[in-house]
Amino acid sequence: MKIMKIIKIKLLILLLLSCFVNANEEIQNHSDNTIKDLDIFIVEKKDNPIFYFTSVSEKINFNSYDENGNARIVPHLIPDEIGNYKKDSYKLTKIYRQRFLKEAGISEDDNFYLYDYEHNRLITYPIRKLEAFAIINIYSIGKTPHHDEKSYQFGFKLNLKQLPNLNPKNTFVYIGKESPFAMQQLTRIDWQKIDNQDFPNVSNNNDTSVQNSITQSYLAQLNELNYYLQDEIIKHDNFTGTYHRKLVIADNEKNIFTYFEYSHTESSRIGSLTDKDFNEMNKDKWTGKLFKNQPLVAFGFESMIFPYSYIYYIDPLYTFKRLDIKSDYRQEDHRSR
Repeated sequence: MKIMKIIKIKLLILLLLSCFVNANEEIQNHSDNTIKDLDIFIVEKKDNPIFYFTSVSEKINFNSYDENGNARIVPHLIPDEIGNYKKDSYKLTKIYRQRFLKEAGISEDDNFYLYDYEHNRLITYPIRKLEAFAIINIYSIGKTPHHDEKSYQFGFKLNLKQLPNLNPKNTFVYIGKESPFAMQQLTRIDWQKIDNQDFPNVSNNNDTSVQNSITQSYLAQLNELNYYLQDEIIKHDNFTGTYHRKLVIADNEKNIFTYFEYSHTESSRIGSLTDKDFNEMNKDKWTGKLFKNQPLVAFGFESMIFPYSYIYYIDPLYTFKRLDIKSDYRQEDHRSR
């Protein structure tokens, strides 16, 4: 009887361990797949006249050849009855709309979900009720003719009445059958200065060769986590700017969930930083529960030449993982994926 009991206990332990391993594998696989598959876009404000536009061009694999391998003389996705391709904007209708949706992997049955995270507001429109357009990108304005489809942004146009009282800077867009947004109010991060020695010792990448530079550290405590941020700041007579930044998010036991470093480059800038005494309008760093069935996130720590960059996950399974925001500000020769 004793032997049978021991055997049963061992079998039970093995079963529990197996379940634990499988559960961990499932979480890890789910995490990786979700990050790859979640396409988050932005809203731009255009003018002449003023309207809102979401480009999905980063989902399109632009091809200069037809299905037979022959070079396309005219664009595949852009209608032009005259054939001179000199217009800056084309409405996509009928066959051109069908081609565009197919290339972008979007269905007429999908929905356009716009999440205003500043006010925790979700605006939804069926794709079939939105106008599709090809609009010249900023790198190609003034150049004609535009035979290359990569000279255009392809996406959806919305008028001011469709998106009332909107600050497009504080919104994300998802297109699909179901909204991924958790609808839990995100929090702007308030920072307090701390001694540099209180910043976690995570790397030794400080560039001491930069003259007239100082190190400044900050802390914010939210969601039972500690958000540490450290800037390397250069000072000149008429200029002060951050050239390197570290972000560390850890729990109260100092277990690090997220750690990233940013540098000032040709294509990106380090976002300005304010503490809690500064004007509310300058606080553009956010954290909280953005997506359903996903860990907490944080974003707004760097500022690209054009808006938006990455959403960072705050979770041990997501360490060093971020979600690229599809903002479609790419040079022409970088637009094919």
